[in-house]
Parts: sequence; structure tokens; C-alpha cells
Amino acid sequence: MLLSELAALKPLVSVLLLPPGSPLLLAAIGAVLWRRRRRLAAGLMAMALLLMWLLSCSATARWMEAQWLAPPHALPQDRIEQLGRPGEPTTAIVVLGAGRNRLAPEYGRANLTAIGLERLSYGLWLARRTGLPLGYAGGIGWADDGGPSEAEAAQLTSQELGTSPLRWLETRSRDTRENAEGMVPMLQASGVRRIVLVTHSWHMPRAARWFASVAGPAGIELLPAPMGITSPEDRPWLDWVPRGEALLHSQRVLHEVLGQWRAP
Repeated sequence: MLLSELAALKPLVSVLLLPPGSPLLLAAIGAVLWRRRRRLAAGLMAMALLLMWLLSCSATARWMEAQWLAPPHALPQDRIEQLGRPGEPTTAIVVLGAGRNRLAPEYGRANLTAIGLERLSYGLWLARRTGLPLGYAGGIGWADDGGPSEAEAAQLTSQELGTSPLRWLETRSRDTRENAEGMVPMLQASGVRRIVLVTHSWHMPRAARWFASVAGPAGIELLPAPMGITSPEDRPWLDWVPRGEALLHSQRVLHEVLGQWRAP
């Protein structure tokens, strides 16, 4: 009961600690103090404005990701070509979920979020290039609404795209740790000796640690396959122009930084 109550506070804590909530909160404190301590209030509001600007720049987001998360590089094409060759360990591709919409009206059913679809797309691409089987780890989250799991929604999407069905579905997890704890035993029972782990670059450091902590004792090798890696703009000054997608990137990076304390 206590765990559920604490989990219910996670969205509120995230709003307060992550952008744009944190700069807005700083500005709000400045507004409250304006009449009594004008210089302090002006400083807080200026700091909030500067912070919002920087966090909305792609250069800032990429720098934070590189310095504070240090994700692995993308898999080289020659390494991808080797994965399905004879003599390689029995390998499975595992895509990590990123949430699902309980009801997408245009489809009339649950559907993956945009981030989840990006990960599934790369996982399907790797599976086509290598001939390796594919699994999806995505359960119900912390608020079970009675709908299908994320992995089940991914299975429907995969089938509608005309690809082979997903071989392994982990459907009960609530977070990345439970993704690993639910998926690895299924793979071990199928004789898998190596996992090609697919998730966004900013999520990979934490995800890889959780999977390594479960897969390592099971004798399963882990090969990170990060995706969604951003590149600098052709015109460098555009990296310092505030944009919504850059603010979202900063938010995700900072979310991962805060989540590092729970990872093994």
C-alpha cells in the first residue's frame, strides 16, 4: 500500500523537479517575493528565464546526455551484419517499452507512444537485417487501467505492419527493473545467450545496468543497441535556438539522471 502511494507521487515530483516545471516554479517563487525582496525576486526570475532558454537548446540537451549519462555509441553496421551469422551465440533482440496510450481513437485500440513506436521500428529493422527473433518488454505501468499491456499493443502493431510476430512478450512490468526481471528468465528458458538491447540513447545507461544485473548471473551477454541519437545542426547557431523538442530531450535526460540512484 505504501509503495503504491509513493508511486502515485512520482508524476508530481517529476513536474516539480524537471523542466519546464522547475524553471516555472523558480519564477513563481520570484513573483511571490517581488514586493518584499525585489532584488532577490528579480534574480530568481532572471535565473528561471535563462534556465528555460538553455534547457530548450539542443546543444544543452546533447551536452548533458554526453557528460552525465555517457551512453554507448550506435551499433556499427559491420557489427550488425555479424549478429545473425553462424557461430554467433544464440541471440535475441529485446525492445524496451516506453508507455502506451490506453485508447488511440484513430485505431480504436491501445497503441504505443511515439517513443515506443520509434524503439519498435528500430527493433524490427534489426530483426530484418539479422534474422534474429524479437521480444518486447512493456507491461502495465504503475496505474493499471485494465487495458492491454504495452507488449500486447506492440504485438498488434507488429502484425499490422506485416512483420513476424514478436516471440517474447513481457507484459507485467511497471518499470525498467521489472522489464529485466520479467524478460530475462523467458529468454534463458529459450536458450538465449546474448541480448541485443534496444532503447533510446538517453535511457540506455540505466536500462543496460538493470539488464546486466539480471542477465549476467544467468550467463547471458548484453549488447546495447541505442537508437534515437541526435546530431548537431548543420548551422551551429541553430543549436542555441530554443525549441520544444530540445526541451523534451533535456527533460528526458534529467529524468534519467534522477533515476540513476535506483539503478544497480
